[in-house]
Amino acid sequence: MTIDTAATAQRAGEALVETLHRQGPTTLDDSLDAVIRQTSCTRQEALYGLTYARQKNLIRDVPGTRSLVAASDTTTLGRHQLNLGHVPGAAQVFDPETSPLRYDDLRAYGEAVGRHHQIYASNGHADVWGLLERLGGRFERQGSDQVQLVIFGAGDFAINPLSVGSDRRQRLNVACTLGAYFTHYLQPGLRGGRVLRRRYSHRATVQANLFATGLLAPAAEFTTAWRDLDGDSWRVGDVFDVSPAFASTRAAALGLPARVPA
Repeated sequence: MTIDTAATAQRAGEALVETLHRQGPTTLDDSLDAVIRQTSCTRQEALYGLTYARQKNLIRDVPGTRSLVAASDTTTLGRHQLNLGHVPGAAQVFDPETSPLRYDDLRAYGEAVGRHHQIYASNGHADVWGLLERLGGRFERQGSDQVQLVIFGAGDFAINPLSVGSDRRQRLNVACTLGAYFTHYLQPGLRGGRVLRRRYSHRATVQANLFATGLLAPAAEFTTAWRDLDGDSWRVGDVFDVSPAFASTRAAALGLPARVPA
């Protein structure tokens, strides 16, 4: 959801509530048509407004609108397609400053976050999606592919999915973006709305990725798996749901011996 879309949704939602108060109970189509006439918006934008009004519980306060609420439940505007619960206002694009943490510290930071939130299975596999939800984050479209992360405030943010990518790659995208959120927003104590573009400084990107490495492959469990599976990066990658290249890089950082071909 872009900031412009959110503002449009808020205007359309407020117009819908005003129309219902003025005209009383009505059908879904009639209500949307009234909003379109009043605000000169499109039908899609009027539907955005309906979703905004529902999530803010605005139309439930209008007498006689139970049927309208029920009808709106049949629309395809679910939470994951469009979340209009937050209008950030003047969120600004920011270029992260590099963290003073060393590379090993960044990996340890990622793992510490995972352990604090108890996201690891006994084999070390990380529940990244569960962590995202616990942190107040959402994984949903933000309009432009150039946007990686929209922060509304601490504990309230949205990660933009990659336009193309496997489930594993999307999961890695979430982990790396959480690295940016912790390393470049929470740790330096920033406040307020921020928008992070997908392409930002190389060093800051590397730091976020190092955080993700520790988050996705905790050291002790990874070391055990690497030894038990004879350094087979494909099989180890499957344990942690990462690529073989990721597994090999993590092993090298931990000083583990590379697999010797038979």
